[in-house]
Amino acid sequence: MANANGKAKSNKNSATRKAIEGVDIEGTCKKIINPGPPLALPLQSHLLVGVTRVFSRKCDFILQDCERVKSQMRRVESSVAGYGDHLDMNLGGKR
Repeated sequence: MANANGKAKSNKNSATRKAIEGVDIEGTCKKIINPGPPLALPLQSHLLVGVTRVFSRKCDFILQDCERVKSQMRRVESSVAGYGDHLDMNLGGKR
C-alpha cells in the first residue's frame, strides 16, 4: 500500500497474525453499532473500516494457509505418483 508520498508503507506498525486471528469480528461490529453511550457517526464509520481491514487480513491468512496446504499436497502427490501399485491405501490397517 502506498502513502500520500507514493512510498510503500512499512509493516512495522502492523498487527501480528495472532492478534488479527484473535479478533471477534461479529462481536466487535455489534459493539460498534450498539455501543451503549452514543458514538459520533464518523467515529463509528472509522471503527467499522478498521474492522473491515482486520476481516480482510483474516481472509488473506486463510487464503495463504489454503495455498500452502495445496502446494504441500501437490508435492506429496508427485512424490507418491511413482509408486503406483506398491502403495498401501489402507495405511497398514484392515477395514
